[in-house]
Amino acid sequence: MSQGYISEILFHFVGKNLQKEEEQYCLLKKIIQEGWISSPPHEQRIFPGSVEIDSMQYRKLEEMINPKCVCFSDIPIKEISLHVKKYSKFGLGFTRDFLLTKGANPVFYIEENSNAFVQINDNAYNFMNRKEYYQEYTSKTIWYFLMRYLQYTQKCADENNFDTEFQDTLNILQFLITVFSHFKPWNDQLDDKDPSNFYFEREWRALNNINFSLSDIAIVCVPENFIDRLKKDFPDYYGKIEQM
Repeated sequence: MSQGYISEILFHFVGKNLQKEEEQYCLLKKIIQEGWISSPPHEQRIFPGSVEIDSMQYRKLEEMINPKCVCFSDIPIKEISLHVKKYSKFGLGFTRDFLLTKGANPVFYIEENSNAFVQINDNAYNFMNRKEYYQEYTSKTIWYFLMRYLQYTQKCADENNFDTEFQDTLNILQFLITVFSHFKPWNDQLDDKDPSNFYFEREWRALNNINFSLSDIAIVCVPENFIDRLKKDFPDYYGKIEQM
């Protein structure tokens, strides 16, 4: 790959909310042993993560659609130090090709301060804050149109024993939820080091759990003082070990 700002390896770091490196290493070890990267409740099976939807009142876009997903970062290893400081020094790297087969896809970043050029009517256009625009129409699409229409088509299906339109509407709703689950708001006014400056994570998401074998791992990231321990715990691992 010729572009140095794109990585062929995507990284998943673990233990952000654990205080001690020993705890973080134990979590990494458990994930490798079990061969699963998963979202809560961390079941060892491939299934879509739950998507929490709440747009019945004025909510932030990232609160309306809250997918339980597993995340990776498209960051070259030589540039990953900032990301590591936000998360942990313990992580796994997989090739992009491998993760594509497992359902991973880049998120769609929505900059909170940018404007969208929106058609008001046949002859009028105006600028609207992009995040507010997506926020409003995510809510309208799901609840004020599709959910009501879904209830209507279900009622018709129950009365007429004909559920094609109901099933089509349900499929469209599920499709839009999948699309909306890849929205990622961010604020370009934040400092690069701010944990909420998500754009620099270059996030990929999988809305399902991901299973893997030891040979699928391209890179294991650990601090220097855990390298020998990693080699002892996983003598059959022949991939790269990166010191963090």
